[in-house]
Amino acid sequence: MALNIYFGAIGQIHLWFVFLSNILVLLSWRLGKHYDEVKYASEIDSLTKAYNRRMAFRIFEKLVKKANKKSQKIALFFIDVDHFKSINDRYGHHAGDEVLRRISATVLQSFKGEKYIVRWGGDEFVMMMPYTDETAVKQRHKQMMYNISTLRDELSIDVTVSVGCSVYPKHGVRLNDLINIADKKMIFAKNMGKTAIGAFRR
Repeated sequence: MALNIYFGAIGQIHLWFVFLSNILVLLSWRLGKHYDEVKYASEIDSLTKAYNRRMAFRIFEKLVKKANKKSQKIALFFIDVDHFKSINDRYGHHAGDEVLRRISATVLQSFKGEKYIVRWGGDEFVMMMPYTDETAVKQRHKQMMYNISTLRDELSIDVTVSVGCSVYPKHGVRLNDLINIADKKMIFAKNMGKTAIGAFRR
């Protein structure tokens, strides 16, 4: 009788231990999932799935460390959607949002290897990538412009972008300086009525 009571108590303790262990595992999983969701939301632009502006500086620091270690350069493209306000006014904000989503995806798909796209502002993107082969980057840049031009037919919207580029460390070693240079080149390209400006020549 005493043994039955003893083993019964042991069995109950074991069941409670299993129950509490499962609860703790489930709670840890939920907390981990919540942390991942909060982290994702703090790093990613919800509309375009590009990185947000805050992450640009962390990404740049990471790329600089790799570039310095591997004797690489970093190409930075500043991309601005032409006449974006007119697109919103004519086709609606839903169409404007789709244009931004498609441009973000198209830019990423146009480049091979390690690359990062950041939504810098409302209709502005920054794309950063390490490289050693300048010719390959130029070719991918042309491919990007062509891929974006195909969005006109796919979306039935006249979508074009203006692009400026700067190079680390040729044009600067700080992200803000490189973006300012690329931005000025982008504005020059836009004023010239061109969709792109060669960035490696000067």
